[in-house]
Amino acid sequence: MYKISVFDSGLRLITYEMPHMESASVGVWAGAGGRSESADVNGISHLLEHMVFKGTLNRNSRQIYQDIEQVGGSINAFTAEELTCYTAKVPAAYCDTAIDILSDLYQRPLFNAEDLVKEKKVINEEIHMYRDMPGQHVQDILFSVLWPDHPLGRILIGTEESVGAITPAALAAYRDRMYSMKNTVVSVAGKVSHHAVEKALQKFFPREESRPAPELDPVRTVQRAPSCTAVVKKTEQAYLCFGIRAYKREHPRTFALKLLSIILGESAGSRLFQEVRETHGLAYDIQTSIEKFIDAGTLVINVGTDKKKALDCMNIILRELGKLKKEPVTAQELDTAKQYCLGQLAMSVEKTFDHMLWMGENMLTTSRVLTVPELVEGFRRVTAEDILEAAGELFVDENLCLSAIGPLPKKNVIMDRLHY
Repeated sequence: MYKISVFDSGLRLITYEMPHMESASVGVWAGAGGRSESADVNGISHLLEHMVFKGTLNRNSRQIYQDIEQVGGSINAFTAEELTCYTAKVPAAYCDTAIDILSDLYQRPLFNAEDLVKEKKVINEEIHMYRDMPGQHVQDILFSVLWPDHPLGRILIGTEESVGAITPAALAAYRDRMYSMKNTVVSVAGKVSHHAVEKALQKFFPREESRPAPELDPVRTVQRAPSCTAVVKKTEQAYLCFGIRAYKREHPRTFALKLLSIILGESAGSRLFQEVRETHGLAYDIQTSIEKFIDAGTLVINVGTDKKKALDCMNIILRELGKLKKEPVTAQELDTAKQYCLGQLAMSVEKTFDHMLWMGENMLTTSRVLTVPELVEGFRRVTAEDILEAAGELFVDENLCLSAIGPLPKKNVIMDRLHY
């Protein structure tokens, strides 16, 4: 299904040929993100992602967008904790054009000092925007509770102080260190030929061998009891974000964890949605999600609730978590979760862009990509006992973290309730 090439430079290419489509989606991925940064340049990965669009040796900012839009395409980028990705989607005939433009952004940004001053102002407004969105900000705070004194615990976008101190020279040095070919993956999905994409990469990317990226600071867990950060703030709701330390990307129980998350809170039929919203009317929405990293992970539960009912909502969530580690899920509940999961999986890979994202992230972080049949088989093998064992392993006090924002009870009152 997937075709992979590794060039002499260390650059890796993965393609998925979808001849029935009319588009091609291209991603250029760097193994550089928030956890690659030191505290004094917190936010540099995100700032770098912004700055490459300000101009390169070959194109100014307007030309970057004109060159992609005149063929009917689009271009964008995003930064995460362990990666940065530059993306383009174009009619398939213009795949080489997309690779040309993305390679230019990736390798030849200018980092003009005047542009940097202006872009810092833009990012400061982005920082302020997220702080004014407690539902988002509470999730940022959660990472600092889960991983204190570690790069994963810092806010990805950085702070006004750290971003403000970054110079053009610092940006150039960080790009040179992190955007090496051995730390780069190109993923392409759509109406393309693997051989044709190989030729384009040989044309637009360097052929000489490059150095590997620096080693990441490993996660070290020292928590021995539940941990909480509560920010008292005048808001209409209380915002609660639970984080339960979970499995790294390639852990054998990742399939069981995904199904556990679906059963717990990923759909309207889930236990938390039914109990918190439908039975008790305590929230408009409640969601679970999974964050996976190379050597760590977390199960996240996020909810906004009546500020007078925050403790009641906490109690219900913790009670439902406790049930999952005491009693096996029913056969019907497990089957429903599997069908939901497989249906979402099937829809997620039918678009060229989504498939490109799936391939690129996994190739960059794990050096392999499971095929859809392999994923299907992985989920089908999960038993109720597997989920029970995963819940028993994860739902313990030393893995339990909470961040909260709003007109909250005193922290000692929250901590008294924060246990299974």
